[in-house]
Amino acid sequence: MTELKQNKTLALELITKTELAKRCACTTRHIDNLTREGQIQKIKLGNCSRYDWQDVIASLKGASA
Repeated sequence: MTELKQNKTLALELITKTELAKRCACTTRHIDNLTREGQIQKIKLGNCSRYDWQDVIASLKGASA
């Protein structure tokens, strides 16, 4: 059971900018600003950009501390 929980936390949850904006209750432009300022990181997949939800949460919590 513990091994299963550990594996769940290792999985990446990659989401789009639109999905991230919805989860954060902000605009996609604000997501662009946060990315440009280096407060959150995006992952480039060819022509697509994705965000790791757990990394975004950690980055935003660190920025507010």
